[in-house]
Amino acid sequence: MEISVGNQQVDYSQDPDLVIDFFFESACSQPMARRSSAASLYDAAELLLKEAANEQVKAKTLYESIRGLSVVHCTPEEQKTIRNYLSFSSVGFFLVALALENLLKELVLLKELAMRKKDSNSGGSDINHHDLKKLAKTAKMDLSSEEENLLKDMEQLTTWYGRYPIPRKPEDYKKYFKNGPPTNRFLKEEDVFSLELPFPSELEQFFDRVLKEIDREAPGDGGLDTQQ
Repeated sequence: MEISVGNQQVDYSQDPDLVIDFFFESACSQPMARRSSAASLYDAAELLLKEAANEQVKAKTLYESIRGLSVVHCTPEEQKTIRNYLSFSSVGFFLVALALENLLKELVLLKELAMRKKDSNSGGSDINHHDLKKLAKTAKMDLSSEEENLLKDMEQLTTWYGRYPIPRKPEDYKKYFKNGPPTNRFLKEEDVFSLELPFPSELEQFFDRVLKEIDREAPGDGGLDTQQ
């Protein structure tokens, strides 16, 4: 069976790997696929963070009642409440960070597609990493100092927090040991039970900014709504 691959006809039965390689390369350079993944991750994060919000008041009350003591002084059900709040929030923010990473990579790819229409020899950028600040810069976003700090903290979420028990790099562990988890930037008070949930306004605003940039490159693409 012959199918079109680029500008040539390829016999799939004779060379299946060539066809698979072509479709793999095409999928890797397809911006809209990133938006679909981002939407799925964002929706899943929303469910988890809403559950964290539901557990927040109970968890905070328990925390204040045992201040200075270990959670072993709580009943199993109370321990579960605290555990649910911590796990739902950490994994929820991890998924939010992955959604943001996908959107930034989509923005990079869209801008590179636009450049290729003007210059067919225009090369592609390396986006196979989790450095959100670098991705935003590659996408030609002009970041404020607050946005740069936000992306540095969100990068910690993409690389380990909510995903692994400790970071891979010793310097990241030192930062965590000194400053606490990266989600602490979203605290409304001093304790870990005062996260701004389900979505911190600072984070929503940056998502909206990225989506507007994407919409300028690909009007009407849709696929992700942060105003639910």
